[in-house]
Amino acid sequence: MVRIRGFGTVTSNDPLYVIDGVPTEDVYALNRLNPANIESMQILKDASAASIYGARAANGVIIITTKKGKSGAAKITLDARYGVQRATTKLDMLNTRRLGELMYQQAVNDWANGNAGDLSKFEFKNAQYGDNPTSDNFIPDYVYPDGAFKPNVNEGAYSYPGNLIAYANKEGTDWYDEVFDPAPIQEYNLAASGGTEKGRYYFGLGYFNQQGIVKHTGFERYSVRANTEFSPKKWLRLGENLEVSYNEGVDFNNNSEDNPVSHAYRMQPIVPVYDIRGNFAGTKGTNTGNANNPVAILWRGKDNVSTNWRIFGNAFVEFDIIEGLTFKTSLGVDYTNWYKSSFAWQNPEAAEPRSSNELTVDMNFVLNTTWTNTLVYNKTIADIHRFNVLLGTEAIENVYRQLMGRRSDFYSNDLSYRYLNAGSNQQNSGSGSEWALFSLLPK
Repeated sequence: MVRIRGFGTVTSNDPLYVIDGVPTEDVYALNRLNPANIESMQILKDASAASIYGARAANGVIIITTKKGKSGAAKITLDARYGVQRATTKLDMLNTRRLGELMYQQAVNDWANGNAGDLSKFEFKNAQYGDNPTSDNFIPDYVYPDGAFKPNVNEGAYSYPGNLIAYANKEGTDWYDEVFDPAPIQEYNLAASGGTEKGRYYFGLGYFNQQGIVKHTGFERYSVRANTEFSPKKWLRLGENLEVSYNEGVDFNNNSEDNPVSHAYRMQPIVPVYDIRGNFAGTKGTNTGNANNPVAILWRGKDNVSTNWRIFGNAFVEFDIIEGLTFKTSLGVDYTNWYKSSFAWQNPEAAEPRSSNELTVDMNFVLNTTWTNTLVYNKTIADIHRFNVLLGTEAIENVYRQLMGRRSDFYSNDLSYRYLNAGSNQQNSGSGSEWALFSLLPK
């Protein structure tokens, strides 16, 4: 997320990106661009940017210029880095006993407030904890069956998903430690550049892999860049700037209260990660809240990979008509093809379990073309009078298509069955849009 001029609207506050002269409003533009190929960045935040880029510059403009080849001997560079990231600041959560004591004190306070301070008839009613926080029997042996103690539970009666049995974690589950892990990050970039007076080139290959500090998440990018420029005649210049990238990643909705980190601080420490048979435990027990096991959420979503192909760049031709008068035409392309398959498992261990599994497949593509033509006249008279005139046109066309399919009641949660035709309860939807802009550029 990039904010240049703050929040000025309830809709989009994202800036306009202009990469090698090609504009894009893609909020993921920086994710899909290999930073090793960037030569310079310029930020336009004043209202005057609108005089150049129009209303789309209302939230500011980020101008990015990628690396170009220079005349001289061929130069090859290899950059590599590897590191480890970790969460450094985490909430200090209560353990099982401290949370039970807090619940007990809360119940005492509520009773006292509602009964004029008379505690003679007070009873602590909690399905998990005993009636005395100083007693050895305050914390049960099992979280489900509710607040049970040994040897009154027949563990042989366990069945999945019908009859689940889970030990109470008497020490307390640190759900933050269960969700966060140190994560490696690595990046490798190979580049070659060089050229002569009549031709210059820059080629780059990049690989980036960042595993998430939240378990089972990560981002991976492959990229190829080719920037070339040729001058077969003194009055003629032509070339292209092109990057092709492929990204894939596993993430979760950061802005939703239903994300795994949110569940990590909502889950009670008395609930273990796994039940007595190694399946996920949860809030099936009474008085344990309605959060979902965040470890289960992350593990079950580890194969919900989103992929993205992007082709971004432009080709241009520039020639001098007469001395001081230059014409340039450029055709830019911004193509994105995005795909995500999301599978939701049943979660019988939860207080509010999902009744069936469900697969959602979402596909969309965006094609944005920009055709720019400029005529520039530069003239200096008597070394003191300088004229600079710019005339131009710019035509932009955007085409968007989206298709979504959803099915449920799959025979198995296995990856081999995660196809729409393997489920039932058909739900399909689609959308699309097209828009165009045409501008005149007098200056």
